[in-house]
Amino acid sequence: MDDYRNTGELDELIERVIKAEKEVPFDPALSLSVMGGISVRKVPVYYLYQKVIQNMAIAACVLIAVFLGIYLGNLYSSYTVHAQQESVSANDAQLEKLNMFVAQ
Repeated sequence: MDDYRNTGELDELIERVIKAEKEVPFDPALSLSVMGGISVRKVPVYYLYQKVIQNMAIAACVLIAVFLGIYLGNLYSSYTVHAQQESVSANDAQLEKLNMFVAQ
């Protein structure tokens, strides 16, 4: 940019480049190779029912995860409550071999 002190010189250079590009002869082989490369590309086509089924599967997985979490949470909380109640009423004298010290 230091070589071009004003924008007039830069605009003139741009115009010369564009004019030179317009003077390049048309090459049908180039356009054929470009169009051939474009036509080779496979674009995946997704139908509406595939999108609907995919969304339904995602929603079902989320619902299963939520209900499983709620069920396991309830199961765990009910198990811990019962385990605590059983531990309060358990006779651990036999477990700790203290029955020989307990008067019967």
